[in-house]
Amino acid sequence: MDHRRKPQNVLRPRPNISISGSHALAAPVKGDAGAQPRRASLMQAPVLVLNATFEPINVTAVRRALVLMLKGVAQAEETHPAEVHSTSRAVAVPSVIRLLSYRHIPQEEAGLTLARRPRPFTLHTSRQLMRLIGHKDEKWRKYLFY
Repeated sequence: MDHRRKPQNVLRPRPNISISGSHALAAPVKGDAGAQPRRASLMQAPVLVLNATFEPINVTAVRRALVLMLKGVAQAEETHPAEVHSTSRAVAVPSVIRLLSYRHIPQEEAGLTLARRPRPFTLHTSRQLMRLIGHKDEKWRKYLFY
């Protein structure tokens, strides 16, 4: 009998995921003058997250948005022209997702004493913030309050 152990393969192969479409951007590698530009990962692109009532509540990455969609927690409302492929399936890359059940957003209760009395956002400030967020993706505009 051979009692020698076979060496364990410590490194696992990456899953076979490919991205197709025209959204992958080229970004130069920092500090490498003669190198080819590398593609920015579409999996890190921002995705607007809406509550079940279509209220914007968060911005997340495509990777997290796809996980929420595959779990059945969210559905895509807007998509990019790109797709993510596995060995058996192709999924359109989301730009805006909506949660299927309403999530109550808790108010911040830390028990700290404030240095000065807070002022509510004015209508102008709220609109300006939404405009700044809305420049990430044109498809977000109809879900943000202008």
